[in-house]
Amino acid sequence: ENLNDAFNSRRRLVVFAGLFIAVALALLAILLWNVRNLVKLFRALDLEKRQTSAIVSNLTDGLVEYAEDFRIILINHSAEQIVGVKAEDVVGRKFEPKDSSEEKFSSFARVLFPILVEDARAIRVADERFKIIELKIHHPLERDLQVITVPIVNEIGRIVSYLKVIRDITREKTIARSKSEFISLAAH
Repeated sequence: ENLNDAFNSRRRLVVFAGLFIAVALALLAILLWNVRNLVKLFRALDLEKRQTSAIVSNLTDGLVEYAEDFRIILINHSAEQIVGVKAEDVVGRKFEPKDSSEEKFSSFARVLFPILVEDARAIRVADERFKIIELKIHHPLERDLQVITVPIVNEIGRIVSYLKVIRDITREKTIARSKSEFISLAAH
C-alpha cells in the first residue's frame, strides 16, 4: 500500500507539474503576443510622429507652440526664419513682454505679445476661439505678418497650450498698396 500511495503521489505531482508547465506556456504566449502588439503600436506611433514632424518642419507658415506661462514648446524652421530666432535659444524658455527690449528677441516677443505693438490690428473672425492680428516687425527684416492664435485643447476641453501660426503677408500688402496707388493716380 505504501508503494501505491507513493505511485499516486508521484502521478499527482506529474499531473500538477504538467498543468503548471501548460499554464506557464500559455501565459508566456499571451505575454509574447502582447509584446509583439506593443512593438507594432510603438512603431506606428513613431511613424506618425515622424510624419507630423516632417509636415510641421516643411510648412511655409511659421508655427510656435507655447504653454499658458509662455514657455516655448515648439518652433518650426519657417518661424525661426520669419522672426529671426533659433529653436535652441527659445524652446524651453519662458518669455515675458520685457523680452521685446532685447533686439535678438524683439520680433519674437511682438508675435507672442501683440498687445505691445502700437500698429497691431485685430481682424474679426466668426469663430471666437481664434484670434487674428496683423502687425509689423523690424528684425531681422521689416515684414508685415498675420498671426493667428489657436488654443490647443485636450479630450476634456481644457486648454493645454497655444499655437501661433505666423504668415508673412509683406508681398500681399505691397501689392495692395501698389494697386491702390495706381487706382488713385489713374483716377486723376
